[in-house]
Amino acid sequence: MQLQRWRTVNRRYFAPRSGPSENEWKEMIRKGVVNGRIMGDMTYIDEDQIAAHVELPMGNSSENIPDLLS
Repeated sequence: MQLQRWRTVNRRYFAPRSGPSENEWKEMIRKGVVNGRIMGDMTYIDEDQIAAHVELPMGNSSENIPDLLS
């Protein structure tokens, strides 16, 4: 898992001002849509997961989320 700050992920993978907000990233982490970590007021996204998949699951179905830690 390659953790990057959410703003770094937005810069690398989205057009300016079109990526998810920090609150949207946090919600996706909480729902299990993306792998990441919320540490206090800092939000980190698993860049490897974002780079490796064209489509991410809609919710917290563990069947749809690839286990990149194994």
